[in-house]
Parts: sequence; structure tokens; C-alpha cells
Amino acid sequence: IVFASVHLVGSNNGMRAFPARTEADDKEAKRRTEAAAAWVREAFAEARALNATAVVLSFHANADFEGPVDNPYRQAFEPFISAVEEEVERFARPVLLANGDGHEYTVDSPLVRRTTGRPLENLTRLQVPGSPEVGWVRVVVTPGAENSFAFEKHVLPRWKYW
Repeated sequence: IVFASVHLVGSNNGMRAFPARTEADDKEAKRRTEAAAAWVREAFAEARALNATAVVLSFHANADFEGPVDNPYRQAFEPFISAVEEEVERFARPVLLANGDGHEYTVDSPLVRRTTGRPLENLTRLQVPGSPEVGWVRVVVTPGAENSFAFEKHVLPRWKYW
């Protein structure tokens, strides 16, 4: 299994307006997102070279995979999303995207290949819980199994962290 962490941040991929925002901030976000797309392609190239049974990509941001393609929030994550679509389809083996930022525990397959309109059935997205549900998720990976990923959500009782 090939694991890769990708530098994608929340707050609209670092594009949210703030009082002192400059053109340099916008350029940095664009460079970082292009680097994220390149890193995704490199991770999948390594997975193919190793004949890996699965790929796991982790990052912070909720890229709004299930949202409309023309949604400005989702567009902030291009070309990362395009790279994921292309590589997941080409890889044709299990892929797990693990992110936080949305704060709601979610396990789904939200991404549809824009060029074909078909769901990417070999892709699973895990969004880990966040405040107010502080905890963790155990991911059990079984290489080569039909369902390569299994998830166990664990939430800490409020009394343990307040």
C-alpha cells in the first residue's frame, strides 16, 4: 500500500479573504495546489511501479468532492481534484482519501469522474470527526480484499477533555 500526505488546507484551500490578503497569497495557494496535484500523480506512479494493492492519501481540507463542479469552494482545490479523479480511475484498485476539516464523521464514495459521469467506485473518502466530537478513527486495511478498508469511530467522552 502506498501512503502519501498532501498539503491541502482548510478555509477554502487558503483562498478565504482576509483584510491583508495580497496577490502573493493567491500565488502561494496556486503553487501549493499544483504541487499537491503533482504529489498525487507521483504517489500513484509509485503505486503502479510497486504493484501496490491500494493507495491512501491524507490531507486536512474538505475539498467538497460531492459538491457541484462549478462551485467556487470546490474550484479552489483544482487541479488536485482532477489529478485524484484521473489517477483513481487509472489505478482501478482501492483508494482511500482521509481528511478532516469538515468535522463530521463520513465514510462515502463522493467523487464522480467528470469526463464520464461515472462514480469512482474504487474510491472511499473518510472524513474524521472533529469538534465537538473529539476522538479518532481506527482504519483497518486488508490488502487485496474486496473491501480493503474498514473503519471504527471512537469518540472520547466529554468529561475526558473538558
